[in-house]
Amino acid sequence: MGATKRSIKGNNGRARQSRLLKRIGLVLGVCLGVIIVVELSGGSGRRRRRRGPRNLNSELFKLRRRAHDAVQQQQEQDAEDEEEESQILTKDQKIDLVLSASVHLVGIEPVRHQIEGSNGPGSYSGITGEFCKLNWAAHKESPSSTPMFRDLVGKSPDCKSNRFHLDLNEIVAASKRHDEDVKADSTLADGTIDGIDASLLAVPRAIQPTGVVFHESRCGSTLVANSLAAFDPTSNRVYSESAPPIAALRICGDTYSRCSRATAAALLRDVMYMMGRTDDPNERNLFFKIQSVGTRFIDVFTEAFPHTPYMFVYRDPVQVMMSHLDHAHMEQSNCVRPRKDPPKIVVDLVERHGKSVTELSHEEYCAAHLASICDSALGGMKRPGDGGSNGNSMGWPVNYQDLPDKLYEVIPHHFGVPLGETERDRIAQISGMYSKGRGNKAHEWKDDSERKEERATDAIRGACKIFLDETFAELEGRAAAAAAADGRGGAIGGKEGFAGEET
Repeated sequence: MGATKRSIKGNNGRARQSRLLKRIGLVLGVCLGVIIVVELSGGSGRRRRRRGPRNLNSELFKLRRRAHDAVQQQQEQDAEDEEEESQILTKDQKIDLVLSASVHLVGIEPVRHQIEGSNGPGSYSGITGEFCKLNWAAHKESPSSTPMFRDLVGKSPDCKSNRFHLDLNEIVAASKRHDEDVKADSTLADGTIDGIDASLLAVPRAIQPTGVVFHESRCGSTLVANSLAAFDPTSNRVYSESAPPIAALRICGDTYSRCSRATAAALLRDVMYMMGRTDDPNERNLFFKIQSVGTRFIDVFTEAFPHTPYMFVYRDPVQVMMSHLDHAHMEQSNCVRPRKDPPKIVVDLVERHGKSVTELSHEEYCAAHLASICDSALGGMKRPGDGGSNGNSMGWPVNYQDLPDKLYEVIPHHFGVPLGETERDRIAQISGMYSKGRGNKAHEWKDDSERKEERATDAIRGACKIFLDETFAELEGRAAAAAAADGRGGAIGGKEGFAGEET
């Protein structure tokens, strides 16, 4: 065991030697302090008579107390250091934790500027993955109080001190080999579990994405994510605005100057594969809600997952704008801050309207920012060959005002997950709560659409007319077409087996 510890620490006892030297120095310092006090106290008759033996004892007592406290603090620090050293893992131990799906991918980071792999477009290298054990129970038990991925990480004790990094390419390849071996072994057993092939419930295994949520921002997407988690918390895993997918989507830059779209798609596939790995045999469905700006890279997603259904949540332009700008400091709004270094997609959109970014008001830039997101979603849904059956898109636009009722159609008919009365009731229940009810913010949800309309300024309405109204109308048309196709029993995307199903 001792040999193992030395190999884990990898420092040949240098930390222990350092602590010993600190202790020796501390003891010598205390002794020197005692000598100095005694010498000063007894150095002259006048000083001794003035202070007296009682004062000397008091000084010695204080010095001993300080020495005792210093030694105790050093001992506590030594204990913390030893505990930290005992938790340092070898590379093999890290790999074992990942292969067993005991830890989860929580971040990715390029270690060099070159992303493209040696095999050219569609390959990548130089990406590290960050892993720690997520406390999924915190999210499954209360999605509204743990609404975002950062909240889940914050409620995961292991992620505070035990994160580690591995080369992503290598660990993905090892995980896929491991999962194939597990699957091969499990198929030898004849039988089913709850009517499902036992091999599909073998663990560890990777769940393929069931559905993905893109959104405009400030439009009810967190309500959607919470509903996906709540209607069947045992079976569902939901990543709400997690870090790895958005990093993969944006890895090549806004104009793909660092690498190709095919490379970003390959990275996204591997990221979602790792995030879908589970050691829980009950988990069957995997959902992602992507950050709003990730919609601009929807072409990367559709290349990576051409047969995975997604929805795009949007809202009346004036109401979205008011949600962003209804405060004193517009320049600090999420939709305005990027104007200091505007992305090319916004610059191009503004120029198509005969304007330049520099001349825009805050309201106009916010509208252009939101329009770039909505236009990207429309572009993704219009793109031919994105995997939809019978030429239909895999995307389903959903207006905020139709939530949560529209989920009763999208989940079974588009995402392919049946809903019973119990699941419907759970969605209705969580829809009545404020979706971002962290801590003391938990309260009943109240619609504020009418209030936003009443408070909207002429500048906001004018900006919407320039940049957003036309796109909004087109989204409404596609949403109506999707609902009509669903009502006829047609397939919205690729979930034909569930189209027209009674729910």
